[in-house]
Amino acid sequence: ITMSMAEEVALSFENLSLGPVPAAFDAAADARSLGCNKTEFEEAAMNIFTSRTNLQMQRVASEFLKQIGSDLKAHVINETSGNLEKLLCALLVPYDYYDAEQMYLAMKGLGTNEDVLIEVLTSRTNAEIAAMKVAFQQKYGKTLEKWVESELGGDVRRALIALCKGAREEDSGSHDVAHADAQILYKAGEGKLGTDEKKFIEVLTKRSRAQNLATNHAYQQKYGKTLEEAIQKEVSGDFRKTMLALVNPDRFAASLVHKAIAGLGTDDTALIRLLARHSGDSIENMKKWYIKDFKTAMQTDIEGDTSGNYRKAMMRLACKTPAEYDALFLREAMRGLGTNDAVLIEILTHRTPAQRTGLAKAFKLDAGKSLKKSIGGDTSGHYGKFLQALAVPPASFAAKQLRKAMSGIGTKESVLIEILVTRTNTQIKEIKEAYERKYRGKTLESDIKGDTSGNFESALVKLLRCVRSTVPTISKQEAEKVAEDLYKGGEKRLGTNDELFVTTMTKYSPKQLQTISEAYERLTSHRLEKAIEKECSGDYKTMLIALIDPETYCAKLLKAATKGLGTDEDQLIRTLVSQSKTDMQPILQRYEQLFGASALDDIKADTSGDFQHALVAYLA
Repeated sequence: ITMSMAEEVALSFENLSLGPVPAAFDAAADARSLGCNKTEFEEAAMNIFTSRTNLQMQRVASEFLKQIGSDLKAHVINETSGNLEKLLCALLVPYDYYDAEQMYLAMKGLGTNEDVLIEVLTSRTNAEIAAMKVAFQQKYGKTLEKWVESELGGDVRRALIALCKGAREEDSGSHDVAHADAQILYKAGEGKLGTDEKKFIEVLTKRSRAQNLATNHAYQQKYGKTLEEAIQKEVSGDFRKTMLALVNPDRFAASLVHKAIAGLGTDDTALIRLLARHSGDSIENMKKWYIKDFKTAMQTDIEGDTSGNYRKAMMRLACKTPAEYDALFLREAMRGLGTNDAVLIEILTHRTPAQRTGLAKAFKLDAGKSLKKSIGGDTSGHYGKFLQALAVPPASFAAKQLRKAMSGIGTKESVLIEILVTRTNTQIKEIKEAYERKYRGKTLESDIKGDTSGNFESALVKLLRCVRSTVPTISKQEAEKVAEDLYKGGEKRLGTNDELFVTTMTKYSPKQLQTISEAYERLTSHRLEKAIEKECSGDYKTMLIALIDPETYCAKLLKAATKGLGTDEDQLIRTLVSQSKTDMQPILQRYEQLFGASALDDIKADTSGDFQHALVAYLA
């Protein structure tokens, strides 16, 4: 990337990004980073607080006091405000005290926020509940059980008091216990007139989280519906919520996120508690249930109901994978009027094909439409085509290029050669599957047979059968035997045994064929490529030579796309996107060997603007 482009990318990410994920945990380094001036503190705090565990944050607070001489929480309150301040404090305060405060606030004054009590007591471990109870009594001078008992009544009170004991089993679940519990709960509910709520409390407040989930599945196997569905039918109100939360706490938490966001205004206190106190697998499960139950992505709804640095910090908590981060960056880059092309280029040209595929999936879940379609609406020309090509899975891109090459009058044989010769067996299988998904009622093999003929067709079909060796080496003895067979089937006889050539050339890997070519040279004083030039013709000849040396073939395609008047941008895009950045390196080296100039320089000379920036970034 040119210096001006690099500066543009850096500036764009500074203005846009959620911030870099800090390096391996170093409490002293984190404390130093937080000792910055007021204008930089919010960014530093967001990056560190959302990337550290609560215990790590206690160590950072201790180091901050040692180095800076002030209390970190007091510093947060002084340097930030509003919901961002509340979120950072929630992430900083020891969780036992935070949970104790949330429970107290839920029961303080008129009315009780049962959702908070249910969510906290059903989702915390025994150790967390024990620590919270100690913190509650120290802070408020009364036991947690007494407060809960005085605020609630009936079956909800009995269930939550049982959970306050912090005595649930903590095993990973048993198949036999799950089926036994399913039967007990069926008899206590759907299997009788009326519902035995005490039995539900006894079973579900005793079992571990994993065991209750197993029982949910066992119930469905035995009775044709989930335990959750049975609970929905048998009980109501806050007791129903409690039972559902015991069976599937992440689903219940997801429902509370939706409740916090739905309607006018946002319950930021609830939103902060749910994202600050859930992490890792729990957040991922919440997102899955959110999509299932509310038909939209949880992170999308959170993004739409928050703003500023508070939104950035919340999204860092909600987005736990690199693909989700990238998807969010791209949405930001295409938000509103204008497009931040520097960010589009930086992300899409610096991800592997697998990473781009994951990114496209995350974007679709987040934005509700495909990444390719979004890019198409925000970009144009060959620049837009290039980024759209990067935004789809490689197999889908290849399938579309093959279909395009065979559509209309005539066939662009060079595209068939370029794609099928340079792909591995696994990649060809993926392309065939993508082709059949995209063009229903068609198979790639049948279309190739319909558009090609003779030996060229036979060789292409052989490649589609995915029989090429995946081993890079071949013994000297085997190479010499194959070379002799090819000599006898070609130059040594009148006419060429094309079946032998097709079978042999599509059986061995390029490295093996190069070893065979060397053996052929020892036998005849010239390489196999020269024999093919003499014995074969047309696209068939081109393909066989490309099978031996695909790097040279692709290097020549690149040269053809840039030489002379005008640039064949479609060829340029296809050749670059068809290869991973790793696979491009030997092609670029071969290009320089063949033409005495770098492909990068030639591409720079033949392109301009954002298209040039994107191509250069991809090759850099």
